[in-house]
Amino acid sequence: MSYRFSVTFVIILLFLAGCSNAQQEGRVIAEVDGTKLTYEFLMDQFPQKVQDSITKKQLSQAIDAWIETELLYKEALKHNIDKEKMVKNILEQKRKEIIAGRYVDLAVYSKIEVDQKEIDSLYNSRKDMFKSDEEMLNLSHIVLNSEGAANAVYKRLKSGDSFAVLAADFSEDITTRENGGDIGLLPVSAIEEDMIRAIDKIEVGQFTSPVRSKSGFYHIFLLRGRTAPGTVSSKEEVKQDIIEMITNEKWQASYNELINRLKGSANIRKYSLDEY
Repeated sequence: MSYRFSVTFVIILLFLAGCSNAQQEGRVIAEVDGTKLTYEFLMDQFPQKVQDSITKKQLSQAIDAWIETELLYKEALKHNIDKEKMVKNILEQKRKEIIAGRYVDLAVYSKIEVDQKEIDSLYNSRKDMFKSDEEMLNLSHIVLNSEGAANAVYKRLKSGDSFAVLAADFSEDITTRENGGDIGLLPVSAIEEDMIRAIDKIEVGQFTSPVRSKSGFYHIFLLRGRTAPGTVSSKEEVKQDIIEMITNEKWQASYNELINRLKGSANIRKYSLDEY
């Protein structure tokens, strides 16, 4: 829906930009047979609003993916893959989609604001939406990419350091670390068994020891609350969910308005498909 960050998205941008053979300026961080990737160029491919939150691991992943893509790209050129009509058509369409997506982010998503009155109104009018048939856990987490890093953060938590501060400083989850690692309410069924076992050992207000997820990351959870089945969650517990709902609704309305305005000023023709 919006111009959200992902390493895959950045690699697409890098590939399309690389096809132009534009000379990069700045500090070189990778090179494949004379083709250079600079730090400045790589950072420019990330949305500006997440550049300060990008971790070294994510940068390393982007660099490794660029190297793999560059190797395959150079090999493909030897076989004239770039001359194929299908490839040219796909590249042109992807280029348009990326440019259009960036415009939508600037023209629509970046202008959306949600105030407290809107949050109160939605919560009061749709309380049944926030009633769960199963137990819900209100959690924050810190995500680390190694056992050593997880143990170091866990040691600092036990010594009294702030969970929110440590989440902001060290968590690999860029979507939650700026708000203290808050991931909101989750149904028990959506949480991995090893994580549930660790959470069941603590009381509200306490944190778990590091737990390794199936994806290989290490999580430290702070249990902020439990909601029994059939209970309506409090406004604070579902605040982030409400903000996302309102944002999505506003985005859809603004997007539809934008498309309708553009359609109204464009000369559009759709032809019959009967002959195909």
